[in-house]
Amino acid sequence: MKKNFTISPIPALLLLLLMSASANAQYTVFTDAYNRSSFTTGSTGGTPTETYSFTIGGTSTIATTLVSGSNYEVVVNSGSTVNKSLFVAPLSVFSAPFSTTPNQNPGVVTWTFNMRTNTAVTTTSLATGSPSGGVDLWGNSAANIYNGAPVGYGVVFNSSATGGVDLVKFSAGMASNTILITETTTMPKTDYYSVRVTYDPATNNWSLYVRDDGSSAFADPSSGVTTQQGSTVSDGTYTSTAMTNFGIVYTWAAGTGKNMYFDNYTVSLAQCSGTPAPGNTTASTNPVCSGSASTLGLQNSTPGAGVSYNWQSAPNVGGVPGTYTSTGVTTATYTPTFSSTAWYNCITTCAYSSSTTSNQLLVTVNPLPANIGGISSVCVGTNSTLTDTTSGGTWSSSNTSAITVGSSSGTITGVAIGSSTVSYTLTSTGCYVTDPTFVVATPATPVVTPSSALICNGGNVTLTGSCSGVPLI
Repeated sequence: MKKNFTISPIPALLLLLLMSASANAQYTVFTDAYNRSSFTTGSTGGTPTETYSFTIGGTSTIATTLVSGSNYEVVVNSGSTVNKSLFVAPLSVFSAPFSTTPNQNPGVVTWTFNMRTNTAVTTTSLATGSPSGGVDLWGNSAANIYNGAPVGYGVVFNSSATGGVDLVKFSAGMASNTILITETTTMPKTDYYSVRVTYDPATNNWSLYVRDDGSSAFADPSSGVTTQQGSTVSDGTYTSTAMTNFGIVYTWAAGTGKNMYFDNYTVSLAQCSGTPAPGNTTASTNPVCSGSASTLGLQNSTPGAGVSYNWQSAPNVGGVPGTYTSTGVTTATYTPTFSSTAWYNCITTCAYSSSTTSNQLLVTVNPLPANIGGISSVCVGTNSTLTDTTSGGTWSSSNTSAITVGSSSGTITGVAIGSSTVSYTLTSTGCYVTDPTFVVATPATPVVTPSSALICNGGNVTLTGSCSGVPLI
C-alpha cells in the first residue's frame, strides 16, 4: 500500500541539506573502472582523463580483459622468464583541491580499489624472481616505481599466512618497502580483494581496510569495506614530499600464467560538513611597521573539500571598522603589506552547508622614523654624525668590525675597510630605517686637490682632501 507524505517547506529544506551532506561525504578527485577493450601504453581513460605509461618486462603483457557484459579489469600477465611489469599515471590531472603533496590536502584522502594475484606471493618486497605485486598510491617517480630513488606509500600483497595486503612506505622504489600496517584478517592469498586506505593530513594517520570478495570476482570497493587491518598508524616520513604518480607493479618467477589483477581505482577527499567555525582572525605580527608584511590566518581550520575563503578589510574609523570590502584573496591565509591601520576578517564557506565570518581583527600599523641624514661614508679612523628628526630611537651597525656607531649619538667611526648598514630604530615600536651601505677606506695617503693650479696675489683657491676616493670629513 502506498502512503503519501506531506513535508512542510522548512523541514524539506533541512532534509535536502542532510541528504546533500550524506551524499557528498566524499568528493572524487579521480576514478577509473578500466571498462575499455584497449589498454596500452599511451592510452587514456578515467575521470579526469589520465594517460598511462607502461614498462613491460620480457614477454609479459598488460591489458584489460572482459569479465562480463561491458565490465573489464586490468590484468598483468607474467612473461616466460623472471622479470617485472608496471604502469604509472600522473597525479597532476586529479581534480582540485587535491594536492600532490600529501599533508597539504584539505581533508582525509581515501583510496578504494580491487587487487588480486592468481599465484600466492612469497615476498612483500616485490623481488623479481618471486611472485609479488602492489599498488603505488603516492610515488615521486614519473616512470620507474620499482627501484632506484622513488619514495612514497603503497599497498602490497601480504606473503605471510594471513594473506591479504599490507600498507607500506618505500624509500627506493616499491622493492624497498617498510610495512606500516600488516594484514590481520586471514584470507586466501589468491582471493579477490577490495581495499580501502585512508590518510588524514591533519595527523599523518593511516588506516587500512580489506574485504575478501571470494574466489570468483571483484565486488564494488566503494562501499562496505569496513574491516580494519591492524591499528591506525601515524607516519609523516614522506608526506611533505611532492608526489608525481600512482601505478601498479608485478613481479614473477620464471614461467607464464602468473597474473595480477587490478580494477575500480578511486581517489576521493572528505568533504566539509556542518557550519564552519573559523574563530578568531590571527596575525603573525601585530602591530606591524608601515611597509611590512604579516600573515593573517584563522584560529580554527575547516577540513574537507568544498571550503572557500573570502578575506575582507575595512578602514579604521575612530577605533571601529568602516565598510568591509573584499580583498580578492581566497586562500586560507593572507599576507598583505600594510600601509595603514585597518580591520580584517574572513568569510569561510562550506559548499554543502553554510558560511561563517571570523571574528574581526584590528591590525595596527606604526609609522617609520624619518630618513637618516648625514654623510654616508667615512675613512678609517675618522668620524661623522648621522641624524634623524624622529626622536626616541637608537643607532646600530650591522658590521661593527668596519663601522661603529654611538647608540644614542649617531656618531659613526671608520674602523677598517669594509661595509656596514646603519639603522635607526624607534624604541617604542621597533620600526626602523637604514642608511645606505658605508664604504670605508684607509687614509694612509691623503690626496689634496686644489680647485685651480694657479693663484694670484690676494686670490682664493679651494682645496679638497680625500683618501682612496672617499671625501675627508
